[in-house]
Formats: sequence, C-alpha cells, structure tokens
Amino acid sequence: MFISLIFGSCGLQYKVITRDSHDGLHTIYLMNLNKVLGQTNGLGTYGQIDIDAEYFRPTRSSTQEYFSLIVSSITFPGLQIQRDSSFILKIDSIVYVLYSLPDRYYSEPVKMAGVHYLLEKSTFEINKDILERIGNSKSVSFIIRGKERVITGTLSSINISRFKSFYQNYVGNNN
Repeated sequence: MFISLIFGSCGLQYKVITRDSHDGLHTIYLMNLNKVLGQTNGLGTYGQIDIDAEYFRPTRSSTQEYFSLIVSSITFPGLQIQRDSSFILKIDSIVYVLYSLPDRYYSEPVKMAGVHYLLEKSTFEINKDILERIGNSKSVSFIIRGKERVITGTLSSINISRFKSFYQNYVGNNN
C-alpha cells in the first residue's frame, strides 16, 4: 500500500507518504518536502536543506514504534555527513546531539543550472518526545556537520508548524 497526501492550508504545504514496511510490522508515515525556510549558513549557491520526520507505526501491539529525522541536502561539493555527532538540534533551550544511522545514508550526484551537486540523505533516530518538542517549540536551530563543510540554520515558524501538524495527524492520534 502506498498513499501520498499533501497538506497545503495556511502555507503549511508538505507531503506525507504512507506505505507498509517490507515485513508488514509497521505502517510508515514520511513527512516529505519540508524545505528549511529559516536562515541557513554554509549552503552555497542553490544549496537546499530539507528536514523531514518519519514514523514507523506498529501494526501489531507487540511491535515497537520508531521515529527519525531525515536530513536531505543538495550542496556543492557535498556535506559527506559522518556518523559522529553530525546533527545537533537546539529546541528552545534543550540541545540534542544526534548520530547518523550508517545503514540509512544515501548520496547521488545531481546537476542543476549547469553545476554538479551532491544530493545526500541521512537518517537520525529520535524518540517521540523530540518530535513533539519540535512541533511545540518557539525556536529550533541546527548544526549539520559533514566532512566537507558545516551548515547552521534555524527552522522557520512554517517548518515548526509542519512538524506540529505531522505529529497531531499521525503520531498523537496513535492511541
């Protein structure tokens, strides 16, 4: 099963992709297209960062639920995200140091406006509390450390509202 929904009211456009896991133990909800609209430093010309959420909802009561953030970047020459403390979030005044899951890293060269970039996706496991805190926060800043560069930035109020909407529509109603 594969379902795609787009939420677009009040400027909160993002896409949720829904599918079943390969083993049938989870329904996976992926918040997609959450382009960082706040201030960023270190991206370079035409660079882009998306920070999306993923929720593995159990289909059986004996199965554990999982949460993650997926950082997607398009940069030149690339970030080359490393496992060690590669994603740091500051949600209001609380700092979280997140580590990339080595088996959930993807990169591919892309060409935009005649320039070669590197598209990278890296997944960071989180807990339910972090996801809820992002959606209820006043401010979220981040640092992404790669082998080639460091990118810093903040999520806009629109980005934060997208996390809140995702949590309310998919995670909070899980009971």
